[in-house]
Formats: sequence, C-alpha cells, structure tokens
Amino acid sequence: MAAALTKEVAVLLTHNASIRRTGYIKFRGDVAGTLSDTMQVRQVGLGGADSFVSATEIQDLGYTQITDSSFNLAVTRYTLQRAVSDIARITGAGVPMDPTDPFVLAEDMALGYEECFNGLVATAGATATSNVGTSGVDMSADDAYDAVYTLEIASVPGPWFADIAPRQTADLQESLRGETGPAQFIQATQDMLNIKGQGFVGRFLNVDWFHDANITTAGGNREGFMAGYGAIEYATGTMTPLVGSGGVVIAPAGSPVVVEIIRDGKTGLTIPIGTAFVAVSVAEQARMVGIVTDA
Repeated sequence: MAAALTKEVAVLLTHNASIRRTGYIKFRGDVAGTLSDTMQVRQVGLGGADSFVSATEIQDLGYTQITDSSFNLAVTRYTLQRAVSDIARITGAGVPMDPTDPFVLAEDMALGYEECFNGLVATAGATATSNVGTSGVDMSADDAYDAVYTLEIASVPGPWFADIAPRQTADLQESLRGETGPAQFIQATQDMLNIKGQGFVGRFLNVDWFHDANITTAGGNREGFMAGYGAIEYATGTMTPLVGSGGVVIAPAGSPVVVEIIRDGKTGLTIPIGTAFVAVSVAEQARMVGIVTDA
C-alpha cells in the first residue's frame, strides 16, 4: 500500500444541525391514506380578530363576515441514491463510518434528509415580503432590533426564532462587540459573543437564534429571517416500500426517511436508495420578516 489506513474514517465538514427538530416549524400531519398528495390548511380570523363596535339602541349593523383563507402543502418526493460495487465491499476495511458499508450509507441518509429540510425552510424564509437590513451592508445589532420591532408592530405572538447564515451570525457578533447602553450588559448579549458551532447560537432579544449554511443568497445578500411559531409549516407522506427478493428496508429512528437496499447481481452493485415525501410552506407572511444583509 502507498499508505497505511487509519482504523476509522473521518467525516468531512458538513452542516447537519436540524431546524426541523427545534419545534419552531409546525407539523401539519401526514398525507398517507388521504387519497391526495396535497394537504389544504384552513385559516380563519377568530380569536378576537373582529372587535365589537358602538351601536345605538335597536340599530341593526348587519352581519360581519368572518375572514378566512387557506394554503396548500403539496408533498413532493425527495431521494438520494448510492451504489457500492462488490470490489469495494470486498476490500472495505470494516471500520466505523466505512463508506463501503451499505448500512452505514443507509443510516447517513437520515442526516441527508435533515439537510434537505433545512434548505426547504431557508427557501421558504427567503420569500418574506417584509424585510429589514441594508443590501451590501453587514448584519448588525440594529438589524436584529429592526426585525423584532417588525414582529412587535405586527402583534406576532411568541415564541420567536431567527434563522440566519453563518456569515450573518459572525457579523452580528462583531456588531455586538461595540454595542453600548443597556443591552451591552444583558447576559444574552454576552452569550451571543461566545464561539458557536452549528445550529443554535444563542438567545438574544428573547429570540432563539439559529444559523444555517443553507440560507439562500440573492443579489450578493444573504436572506435570513425571523418568525413566530406557525409562520412556516410542513407535512409529510409516509411510504410503505415493497422490496423484492434480497432487498432490505431501513427506517432510521426519528426520521421520515425510508431506505431500501437493493441488490443488483447483474452489475455487482448494492444500492441504498433513500426516499422521503415532504412539503414546506409559508403559512402566514405576517408572522415573519426577512433579514437581508451582505453575504
């Protein structure tokens, strides 16, 4: 051999923190058995949306129409396919995280799904019709405050969360270093300055902040966002696969992914195929605000 192999395989850097597991993205259910791939969510203006008005005695004001709306969650297929040749399996080292092991690849597909889901949420957040921040300018503490003000003015109920790009996180931390006044001594401000890894980066202004490498870029800007619970929702479709002779089905725990490992003797390939059905959509634009700053 040109070099001796280590006893385990090191995993290359990738973003694998899950926004789905934070609880901020509302789950609307599964379309399995509904005879449709589309779930329509009905919305109604109750909860005090219409206030009483003054009226004189025996005056008939007429009927007040209830405001109603709806949005659709159209579940779509997402998939990832690998192939391991017989020679790769024969010569594989059999170490932890061995990429020649089809079962290792199958279990890893659960993380691949979370990465896909993160991207769907980021894409949904980028559609915010109300935005703060300045094009071509680094994110600052002022942008964070402006986002909070926007949700406050819209009377968005909590809890709130923000999903921003790592570049935006670093710029926000840089801005917080120079923050003066009451906010500079708040513990949350100090915590935000600590070095962070992936996913959750801290709580600031009573908002949970997450950063995600999947945040979209457009016009030289990163398109992060802040939202209240219920701004973005999702639905899934549970698949029951039919695997023929020699096939294996794996359902990674806590994931809607189903992995079928199929053997193709004619080509000498073992093929793990991961499949998931999911839809992510903005439920109500008024519950979110974009944070668009320099990339």
